Amino acid sequence: MKTRLTLALLLLAATCVSSLCATGGYSASRQYTKENPLVYEDAWDLWPYVFLNEHGEPDGFNIDMLKKIFKELNIPYIIKLKPTREALVDLKDGHSDLMLGMAAPFHDEYASYGREVIQVFTHSVVSPKNEPVIIKTLDDLSRNKVILHNGSFSHHMMKDHGWSANCLPYDDMKEAIQKVSSENQGLIVWNTLSLKWLMQKFQTTNLQITPIDIPYGEYRFMSNDSILLHKVDSTYARLCAMDQMQPILNKWFFPERVDSGIPEWVSYVAAIICLLVFLMVYSVFLLRARENRMRKLITMHNRRLTLILRTSEINVWLYDVQQHTFATMNENGEVDKRQYSVAEFGKSYDPQSFQEFINILQQISNGETENSMSKLTSVESENQRQYIITLSVFRRSKRGKPTMIVGMMDDQTERLQNQQKSKDNMLRYQSIFSTAMVDMTYYNAEGILTDINQKACQTMHCSREELLAEHVPFYYALEDENIDVLSFESSYTTHILKSRSKTHLADSIKLPHDLYYEQLLIPVYDAKGRFLGIFGSGRDVSEFVNSYHQVKKSIEQLTSAAQDVTEYINNINYALHVGGIRLTSYSPITHQLTIYEEMNKVQLRLTQSRCLSLTAPSDKRKSSKLLDSMDFRTSDDIDADIVTTIRTMGDKKLTLQFHFVPIYDNNGDINEYIGLCRDISQEKTTETELEQKKAKAQEVENVKNVFLRNMSHEIRTPITTVVGFAELFAEEHEQEDEDGFIDEIKNNANYLLKLVNDILFLSRLDAHMVEFNKSPIDFAYSFEGHCQMGWSKHTKPGVNYMTENPYEHLIVDIDESNVGHIIERLTENAAIFTESGTVRTRYDYIGDRLLITIDDTGRGINAKQQKKLFERFDGSLASNSSGLGLIICHELVHQMGGSIDINSGEGCGTTVWVSIPCTATLIEKKRRINPEEKGES
Repeated sequence: MKTRLTLALLLLAATCVSSLCATGGYSASRQYTKENPLVYEDAWDLWPYVFLNEHGEPDGFNIDMLKKIFKELNIPYIIKLKPTREALVDLKDGHSDLMLGMAAPFHDEYASYGREVIQVFTHSVVSPKNEPVIIKTLDDLSRNKVILHNGSFSHHMMKDHGWSANCLPYDDMKEAIQKVSSENQGLIVWNTLSLKWLMQKFQTTNLQITPIDIPYGEYRFMSNDSILLHKVDSTYARLCAMDQMQPILNKWFFPERVDSGIPEWVSYVAAIICLLVFLMVYSVFLLRARENRMRKLITMHNRRLTLILRTSEINVWLYDVQQHTFATMNENGEVDKRQYSVAEFGKSYDPQSFQEFINILQQISNGETENSMSKLTSVESENQRQYIITLSVFRRSKRGKPTMIVGMMDDQTERLQNQQKSKDNMLRYQSIFSTAMVDMTYYNAEGILTDINQKACQTMHCSREELLAEHVPFYYALEDENIDVLSFESSYTTHILKSRSKTHLADSIKLPHDLYYEQLLIPVYDAKGRFLGIFGSGRDVSEFVNSYHQVKKSIEQLTSAAQDVTEYINNINYALHVGGIRLTSYSPITHQLTIYEEMNKVQLRLTQSRCLSLTAPSDKRKSSKLLDSMDFRTSDDIDADIVTTIRTMGDKKLTLQFHFVPIYDNNGDINEYIGLCRDISQEKTTETELEQKKAKAQEVENVKNVFLRNMSHEIRTPITTVVGFAELFAEEHEQEDEDGFIDEIKNNANYLLKLVNDILFLSRLDAHMVEFNKSPIDFAYSFEGHCQMGWSKHTKPGVNYMTENPYEHLIVDIDESNVGHIIERLTENAAIFTESGTVRTRYDYIGDRLLITIDDTGRGINAKQQKKLFERFDGSLASNSSGLGLIICHELVHQMGGSIDINSGEGCGTTVWVSIPCTATLIEKKRRINPEEKGES
């Protein structure tokens, strides 16, 4: 209602202003009379606003509106319709006084605009109904060609955006509508009301109109006479307020509307009353719905709060300030009826912490603070709990004094224990990090070096404090600054660290020589997957690399020597067969190949078919191609090696090497090919043998590389340990520690000796230098002794060691030394990896094969490790051995013609079967004792 009243007052003020103008309140720039009438010019093709009708007279909404305005102002007038551009120029030059136009920047130069918006020009697109609408927003105009009214608002807008290539301007939009309707293709973008009027007039039922989201234009009065512009605006506003413009709007834009004769304000009042009734009913309904929703929301929040408290293990209680009593809340969020005094509530907690809690509670009760926190410790000695209590005012009296205090008790015991555990783990980490015998470094989340152990400082020849002070990034460890820390994955690299005179790593690093450095960088994440830093471990491998370079240099020398030998053999071969070279010629005219024994002596003359018949099947295509090239008189030299069906001494196929050059006649045409033919059968044989020898040498070299690489890896660890403990004698130490140092040196020295023996023994096996001497042996007598030798050094309490011997005598032809070595190795492994249960060994003789079985109840081997058990120098099963035991056993069994199989599972023990072919000369099984005979005896 207030809005309606405000609008009426504004219209009344506008009417008063227009009346002042009409009665001479404003002085006009000139007087409009019959002799000097007002000249109004407008466009002649803006349907239904203004246009020339069938009689050639001005017609449209603008014409009817202006006639009514000029009648109200009592101004004589003349209406002229012209093209839009001409009408604008006449207005600018003063040949006309008034015009209706678009308020846009491209019209600013012609006249001033009125303040009233006569019409709002919205935009739509007209397209055939059988095609989808592809223009919905302004950006769509950049991708589609559209028909526009020449010089229209939309035309200027597309040119301003640089889309002129998509504009198809038309001067007559009637023609555009009829063209799209008749051809049933095309897109028109223009004023919505104008397009609707034209579609209705021409009955274009095959077209559709769709609004598009682009800026609209405002249609206003334009004039250079400010007084006239003000009068016209005021009169238009007054007529609109009096609803005298509505019939004109209905006539041209809404013909379906019929004037009922009832004042429009009556319908407005009725609509407002209906709206108020609806709002009242809706408000009542909305309040009830909101009340129900709030009730449900409160219930839901209570349930959520209860669930949160229950899952968070937070206890809630209330303290009555006046009665000095405590009451707890149950799992449903309700206060228990049972109340506790201060003494009853505090009997479960440490007196000192409870007294501090009471003091804080008293401060909140006195209004000294709104909320606070306190700690409580339970009095249980075995499982003491730590609690954090949050206190706050829950309810106040009318005077603002606290009457009820709420407390939330959170059990922090596990969190504090985890913190203590983290501290302990950190201390252990620091201890291992600082005392490790390998280089260790740590980089933080920004990739900056934050920790390095003493061993790494010795390798780098630097001071720990000086290096950490330089904030060295981890990029120097990879020699690649383009790696992103967050996307970094584990990297195992070996690279060269140059000395200070060649490459500057850090000021504190002063390498006396180039260092070959091997390291492993692993990113570290927390439990939530957040990146914490990078942990690195490394070692100096300069010695191994130098050895490898020496071996590589030897290989290059060997290869060079082999090439020299090949060249030398080729030269000898050429010298030996110089008398066997034959002069050859081919005539592309007669298609005959002639071979000369001497310069003028023909040895053979062969046709093409005869040449092909003497060619081996594998080279027939090559021979045919050679002959065709000469038949087509190619100007290039021709070389080919042809294998024939002719057999040489030693029953080898004869291989001939041909080389032809073209011979030209006086006219420059090729009339013959002259060449050489020689026997290269021996050379081909030599090349094949050299390739075989080269492959064999490469295989030997690969074995050497594997041996050197793994020997360096396996031997350096015990040597480093021995050297490290030996150096400890030179440093300050306790006298009682020397026995431990000596034990460690002895153990690692023994381990190193065993490792070297294993490597040497495996090398002998690879070279097939181990001899197998079979002799008759009573295996029933020696089997148990070998088993005892295998597990004697590794027996553990709680483990049963059993040997099953089903034979009284079993004499077989075997190599007892090597078979015993296999048994001792396998039983030793079983004893090492069995902590409880049983280690059982047994054997049998079946089908000329000795079958030996060793099974245990140890920790077993997973499937991934089983695939690598017999790989060289794997060491995946080794804990106190080199990891070569199973490989040696496997190689021994294989060279004795036997087989070895393993069945195991993680946590399920391991069973090993060994099968060795042999011949038994005496088989005597143990006789089973019958229970009845046992009783009689």
